[in-house]
Amino acid sequence: MNNKDAEESTDRKNQTADAGASSNPDPKEQKITGLELGDKDAAATNTFGAAFGMEPGPSRQQAVEAASVQAAEASAALGELAITAIADLAWLAEHGNPSLIADVAVGLGALRAAVTGARTNVSFDLSKLATDGTSLAEVHRAHPQLWQKVEQFTDAREEIDRITAAIDHRAAPTDGR
Repeated sequence: MNNKDAEESTDRKNQTADAGASSNPDPKEQKITGLELGDKDAAATNTFGAAFGMEPGPSRQQAVEAASVQAAEASAALGELAITAIADLAWLAEHGNPSLIADVAVGLGALRAAVTGARTNVSFDLSKLATDGTSLAEVHRAHPQLWQKVEQFTDAREEIDRITAAIDHRAAPTDGR
């Protein structure tokens, strides 16, 4: 390997390290975080179901509202973790091993599903707060951070779609479209 090749290899290694550091430097920590968030989301779902199972009345309404916020927050946290992978997959799409481009496309598809799931769940959970005369505008004012997450996840989904479209001709070259 000549000096120029060695410098380029070192640059690629540094870029790879930088890309990994951009999201979460410790994959084991990220896995644990993801599992913890998944557990919190499951608990929120159970609380949500229990609230809807209560007898109609003010107590049920309060339980549904509290469970809705808890569920929205849990889904938002999962979505936030998911979008940390976008930059890494974008880097791999542009600079990664060309033989792995189909794997990058599959990863982007899975990531899109996760982000879409978070967006849909947060939006649905917020909508459950618009009852008994409460409008969606009032929910927006009461929970602007959660409302903003829906928009953030929509933007993230569009970014994932852009990256996917840019590599599709390499990932699925036999498609012919």
